[in-house]
Amino acid sequence: MLILPMERTFDITRPPLVTWLLILFNCVIFVWTSIGDSRRLDQIAEAYSRLDILPQELPVYQSYLQQSGRFDSPLLTIKHPEQLSIEDQHQIAVAMLVDADYQPYASQHLPEFVDYDKPILASRSRILSDQVSGLSWNRFGFIPVQISALTVFSHQFLHGGLEHLLGNMIILLLVGMTVEQLLGSVNYLIFYLFSGAVGALFFGLLNWGSPSALVGASGAISGVMGMYVAAYGHRKIRFFYFIGIAFNYFRATALLILPVWIAKELFDLVFSDAPVAYAAHAGGMACGALLVWAGRNSWARVNQQIIENRDDEADYREQLQQALQAVTQADFVRAKKIFWRLAKLHPLSHRVFFQLYHLEKVCPDNKAFHLAASGLFRASLADGQFGVSEQAMLKEYWSLAQPHPQIPATLLSKILVKLLTSGQPALAEKMFAEAVSMKILSDVESNELRRDFARFFAHNNPETAKKYSNP
Repeated sequence: MLILPMERTFDITRPPLVTWLLILFNCVIFVWTSIGDSRRLDQIAEAYSRLDILPQELPVYQSYLQQSGRFDSPLLTIKHPEQLSIEDQHQIAVAMLVDADYQPYASQHLPEFVDYDKPILASRSRILSDQVSGLSWNRFGFIPVQISALTVFSHQFLHGGLEHLLGNMIILLLVGMTVEQLLGSVNYLIFYLFSGAVGALFFGLLNWGSPSALVGASGAISGVMGMYVAAYGHRKIRFFYFIGIAFNYFRATALLILPVWIAKELFDLVFSDAPVAYAAHAGGMACGALLVWAGRNSWARVNQQIIENRDDEADYREQLQQALQAVTQADFVRAKKIFWRLAKLHPLSHRVFFQLYHLEKVCPDNKAFHLAASGLFRASLADGQFGVSEQAMLKEYWSLAQPHPQIPATLLSKILVKLLTSGQPALAEKMFAEAVSMKILSDVESNELRRDFARFFAHNNPETAKKYSNP
């Protein structure tokens, strides 16, 4: 089950540089450690093969796997490792030597299988101490049996494979960009690292004394998810879910999802055998949410302007979708009700008034038709969309309106000037003459428009300019 907050994509005018740098740094570290570890693993396999003890040690490791309940391991099916290819033998050797939990078992049971051959056992120990310990996850991973101030942070930049890296970085990209803009880059980076550290310590507490290394950014990224819902608090936001093969979006109160996330991680911690650090996820998530929630009025202030803008946009999108759906269902009464509600909240929304114009024009003598047309032309002028399609609707409105056009005089004056400057002087003159005859324009507005017409025609049509100069 996957539930991700998806309230809105990031605003490119406020680039989330820290998120991008974290992703870049994680990728660079992965490439660097992968190259070094690959070379070291080859050296480990070759050094181990020279000891020639694989046939003796594999039964010990198989016994350990069975006692650990790892019955699905393909190594349990191997009976004669000496008959395998050199490459397969190397892979088995590496699997045994890098399994930190196995080493105490091996030190206790392996001697009797190699007849207590001290030089061989000493050589094997040197491989562990000199080479296996030099692997990146053993040097910089978080190991509960040897906690250090370095590894509670350094483990966050290591990953166990390309799939592990990509999964974490995709989620960081989707969630981190929004959180960085909400909290600011400095707080975001500090909280990110601190959440990862707390997640590791919680993992260490539940796995006290374990020699296995924890690696990955998932604890810190879980902290970012906790920050996300804490920043939005009791507001409803959009979430994406993926369960089995089902996926979709839903809206829910942000903070209500936090206990669902944490409960899911704790459930998996108890009942899942997957090699995933669920404890680190739960610890990091709780830490990130607590940092933002506790400091929301002081040291962790959230950019409320971004949240409120996003709330407005989310509500606008949701209501617009409902209205359009009502149109497709031919429920025009409901559609108009929603569109007019949106028109009050968004008086310059070209899309809303475009829909209202077409819904209301079936009753050209209705006041709503005149209001919708006025709103459409006002929005068109405001956003610079007074083009061919808007001019066509203006002509249509002018011919349909009953008992006559009822566009407010100030708006009509702006429309006529716009027609003059957009290559439609004939239409502007026609509408001006009709508006004067229908007394839509006052004497003051008529005189002002005459001066505008005179100035416009002064250079290219002096005769027409005289007409407006001397009415």
